[in-house]
Amino acid sequence: MSPSVRTLSPGNGTREHFITVSPQPGKSFPEQVEDVFDQYRSALASLGMDLDSGVYATFYVSDAANQEEVLRDSEGFRAMGEAGMVASVIQQMPGIGKVALLAYHIEPATVVHRAPVQLNGGAVSGTGTMVGNGAYEFYFLKNILSDGNRESGGQTTDILSSLTAFCESRGLSLRDVVRTWFYVHDIDNNYHGMSTARNATFDRHGITVETGFPASTAIEGRSCSAATSVLLDALVVKGLQPGQMARMEATTHMNPTVEYNVTFERGIRMTYGDRRHFFVSGTASISNKGEVVHKGDIVKQTERTLENIDALLGNAGAGLGDMGYAAVYLRDMADRDTVQDLLDKTPLRDVPLHMVHGKVCRPGWLIEIDGIAFKDGGNPEYANF
Repeated sequence: MSPSVRTLSPGNGTREHFITVSPQPGKSFPEQVEDVFDQYRSALASLGMDLDSGVYATFYVSDAANQEEVLRDSEGFRAMGEAGMVASVIQQMPGIGKVALLAYHIEPATVVHRAPVQLNGGAVSGTGTMVGNGAYEFYFLKNILSDGNRESGGQTTDILSSLTAFCESRGLSLRDVVRTWFYVHDIDNNYHGMSTARNATFDRHGITVETGFPASTAIEGRSCSAATSVLLDALVVKGLQPGQMARMEATTHMNPTVEYNVTFERGIRMTYGDRRHFFVSGTASISNKGEVVHKGDIVKQTERTLENIDALLGNAGAGLGDMGYAAVYLRDMADRDTVQDLLDKTPLRDVPLHMVHGKVCRPGWLIEIDGIAFKDGGNPEYANF
């Protein structure tokens, strides 16, 4: 295996990199961890970078209960933390091996300042990092969870209450939350509680269809703790001006999410002076009436999912080829080779990508894809990224 890298390098010199790494299979978990970090360091060296430019990482593992502690105790993971990177560890079986890595870097590292952040309150814990350039502050928050022995709705309420308090402590609100990733253990049973609690929290804080919701993914995933039913990663941005954050829609293909009582946008476009970011929410084979399309057919569901994402990006001024990375979630990992063959015939073949085992929030959906696209060219009325 070899790392996959995608770079955005607009004229102002600030470069963004997404890097994905998978191990050589057939080794023990510690050996695969070492292999992933060896490849990661090699990729950074080939780019002329080091860990100081790293912002965040997401690790996908096959068995968090037995692997998360080993991963966190590894030399490579500790080096990430010492460099100021923040990471999540998610149990979602990778398509290759027992562990996979997604990393995000901003380079040169000297263009930003950073500071560690913590979320604490009651049973809730979480870590994060802030990177900023004077005009904006980007808060990348990872592994927010509640270890209280409660059902998914209660844990979601606790987590979002902690996120709200964190935002308010920095003069922000939930309206400044751009992107969320909800990892829900036993999603077939726990999604309803999570979604209901999210709706109630947003309603309580005045987050409505008029104000706009964050882009979001809610997918099967878990931590090493059996008591944790919901885990949250989030991006919060300070310094945005009116108009910089816009809802992405493709109503010819997908209906507004509020029509079936869920509170997230299909996507969010962020415009800066020098570039645009496109946060693609978890997208599946859905119609513009909110129906599951092509039940039981992984080939046609994959094709429709890609069509939906391409329409979403196309309406916002981008396309599949602009993806910085993509995450592909499969309900059944036996579909991996079929899906990979299909993706290899699309622009995603050149995009850093992970395929993992993750059930979607409706059992009829066999696949879901999310990711972040980026493109140079922005609006000079706004400050550069």
